[in-house]
Amino acid sequence: QGHEATAVTMFVNGSEVDTNTSSSRMNVVTGTSFTFSAQSDAVPADTVSVEFVDETGTAPVPGVGTYTPKSTMTVQDIYATWEGGDTFELAIDPIVVTKVGEVYYAEYSDAGYGDYAGTSGSFEGALSNAGVLSFESTDGKLTFDINTNTNKLNWSYIDDDELVYAMGDVNCNFVGEGGATATFNNGTVSVLAVGDFHLTAIAGNGVSATLYVHADAYVAATVTVSEPSVTLTEGETYQINATVNADATNKTLSYSTNKNSVASVSNTGLVTAKAEGNAVITVTTADGNTATVNVTVNKPASTVYTFTDDYGVDFTVTVVEGVSITLDNGYQDAVFEFDSATTSYRYVDDEYCVVSIRKSGGAVYLDFSDDNCSVFYYTIVGSQDVNGSFELTLA
Repeated sequence: QGHEATAVTMFVNGSEVDTNTSSSRMNVVTGTSFTFSAQSDAVPADTVSVEFVDETGTAPVPGVGTYTPKSTMTVQDIYATWEGGDTFELAIDPIVVTKVGEVYYAEYSDAGYGDYAGTSGSFEGALSNAGVLSFESTDGKLTFDINTNTNKLNWSYIDDDELVYAMGDVNCNFVGEGGATATFNNGTVSVLAVGDFHLTAIAGNGVSATLYVHADAYVAATVTVSEPSVTLTEGETYQINATVNADATNKTLSYSTNKNSVASVSNTGLVTAKAEGNAVITVTTADGNTATVNVTVNKPASTVYTFTDDYGVDFTVTVVEGVSITLDNGYQDAVFEFDSATTSYRYVDDEYCVVSIRKSGGAVYLDFSDDNCSVFYYTIVGSQDVNGSFELTLA
């Protein structure tokens, strides 16, 4: 069976929101927009109207404000007096439109050309039902229209020889008087200025729900890094310490590297040194501001030792602490890579063969500490079952 509305549900950007109060407002920032809709639980469904109330701002007076033409404009003789339609450049200063009663006034500081070039004054005008402001000088030589819907200017001047100079559809930046906090049109709320407003959704029988909103100014994010330059060794990592201004609206950061083969970076700013060279890590805010970290990657330092095995074969031992140990007997070599789990070094071609460096009493030893090691078979200690040590001498 049908029934009247007992509740109204509100939606922001398609997601349900609860009724709030003027002391617990939804927060938004200027320059953004959101959709607002509502429905009641009436059966059959009824029409829900929305009342928008700007608690802080005032609606701007139509057409009143400052119109600033964008850049320098090109003026042409529309009667093509000049062969080929020659052009020249003309700059028009901002035009300030005010309203007294029902009369509009256009105040200018440089009306552009002829008798009005470099002068200042004010022309009377009117606003048509179509939203076009029309102004004309008292001598009828200078006229211009401003379309308040498109913020475009049309300008013309007739000189003493009845030649007409004109400029059409000039785009203007417009800053209106008044200051609406937000506008509500066809379900979309556009946030214009800092302040408070609310929207009340009302069912056909008067049941309602209200969304209170506070608008803050959008604050762009800037970023700094604690260390603009770092030097790493291959295999090392470094966490970038990036700081965003505390009042930034959006504190999201992204990270990128200009040379991934030298230094990579994660989406949280963890840098991994991969190969010798230089790279630049860029930290970017959501607003496009950046900071950089210059990364220098060096090869790890190595120490070279020698020892002689049980068969009298001389070996060179190159130790890169925490990375690798390389044994070379002049005929072949074997690389042992560091195993962080055991802090020892495993032969890359035989996982059972493990060596380590031991320092004792001022001496340095190379220990073979596992069985079934096939490195340099019949050399070193003459057996695959290797458990031994060799004292090392600095090369």
